[in-house]
Amino acid sequence: MSLFSIRPGCEADFEELMEVLNRCFCAPGADRPRFEQLFPDLQAATDDSMQHNLLAFSEGKIVGCAGVFPVSIWTDQRELVIGGIGGVCVLPHYRQQGVMSALMDQAGAVMKERQYPFAWLSGDRERYGRWGFERVVNELRYLLGRRRAENSGLEDEEGWTITKMSAEEADWEAIWSELQRVPYYSVWGRKAARLKYLRQYHHSAAIWRAERNGVSGHVLANIDELGIYGWGGEPAAVGAAVRAVMAGCEGALNVGVPPWDDVYRQVFDGLRGDCHLECRGNLAILDLKKTLTAYLDYLTEKVREMELRGRAVLTMKDELSGESQSVLIEAEDGNLTISSVKKSGGDDGVEIILSPREMVNLLFSQSRLDHCEKITGKISWLLPLLGLPFYLPDRSHL
Repeated sequence: MSLFSIRPGCEADFEELMEVLNRCFCAPGADRPRFEQLFPDLQAATDDSMQHNLLAFSEGKIVGCAGVFPVSIWTDQRELVIGGIGGVCVLPHYRQQGVMSALMDQAGAVMKERQYPFAWLSGDRERYGRWGFERVVNELRYLLGRRRAENSGLEDEEGWTITKMSAEEADWEAIWSELQRVPYYSVWGRKAARLKYLRQYHHSAAIWRAERNGVSGHVLANIDELGIYGWGGEPAAVGAAVRAVMAGCEGALNVGVPPWDDVYRQVFDGLRGDCHLECRGNLAILDLKKTLTAYLDYLTEKVREMELRGRAVLTMKDELSGESQSVLIEAEDGNLTISSVKKSGGDDGVEIILSPREMVNLLFSQSRLDHCEKITGKISWLLPLLGLPFYLPDRSHL
């Protein structure tokens, strides 16, 4: 077994780390861009960027990595910064020696130190389950067919000027102005949004932009992959751009949208042929109270709408580490309070004890069927408040 140490990366580690990432994630001879081209918003040769990578060293060489990045998301009402795990890898010769486990343990400690409420990771559910990651439903997946486009019934379909361009050719001031209409994209900021568009450009995506009488909108799409990855601007213009993309496709287009209504929903509703809820990654709760408090306004609004009353203690207990977190939730007279409970099993209210992965399912899943036996008749008043709105667009994935 090799001895190894872990530390945050720095600018001097950039080239070596890129070689490790490309070796681990790119098949030999694969015709695809290098890692730093695919993820320019995450990987740059600066101390500020590299510090987000935890690097494992053996005999002075990088043998593994786990990236811990701040990720801005939109929760239907507000911006929230969570932890994002990406680029987790270990060179083949050093696998099965505890390197990945040590990196993930350190990543968890770093995210708690940075006070992220919860974390996101794209990867195998079972591989990362021991760190509390569980798959969540976080988007509606639409299938857009050409026949639907021809018979969409949407108004004002004529007179649009359609321009197709690459992310490098686009007038970014205009594109960014349109993206600012979409809160789950605008949270990235202007610079990061452009880099994320360029990421898809390296995957052969292009921008279709529709303009008419001073009204404009666009979509980012890849005809080869039959996917739409982003949009912005006036909904009518977005619809015109989508129909232009569909007209050039041999098959149906896939697009993921937030699991709540917004002004763009009717555009896709008028064009879709099929729709289903989809899991796009894994979520782990780092701090139960911070997670619930982040949604306090949303939860309070629901309490008032449904005139809910109740009192319960939610306890998240990790059997492996023995660690637990308990939170008291009280709803009364249109108000909701969330407070910490030092010890579970007290007289604060009905207590529901769940594992970290079960707690993810309870709070964020649209179904929660796995927990019916544990919660029916105990905290049934709380169930209408859940699952919490959460959406991470395609181009945010790490």
